[in-house]
Amino acid sequence: MPLYQALRDQESEPSSRNEPYTGCYDVMIREWLHIASRRPIVMRGCKYALVVGSILIIINHGNAIAAGMVDSTRVVQMILTLLVPYCVSTASSVGAIIDHRAGKTDP
Repeated sequence: MPLYQALRDQESEPSSRNEPYTGCYDVMIREWLHIASRRPIVMRGCKYALVVGSILIIINHGNAIAAGMVDSTRVVQMILTLLVPYCVSTASSVGAIIDHRAGKTDP
């Protein structure tokens, strides 16, 4: 079931324990993860991570790489530098797909 249909069908009723109803959040998260794990979304994210992440690594760590001063801490920082554009690309793609399915248009 697409996200927009699930959200439209579910109501935000509090439970009997005066806690907020979180059922629609479970549906939203599952749908988001389902879209994010689709091959075209993953491939797009990997391409952006490789290109943009490599540029950021050169900018941020180029001197240390050239000097041969790459330790395990710097390697972890470089991996995180690659993850940032991947996450941004994936979140943007998923958001665009969800908005498109919901019929939202730009103002």
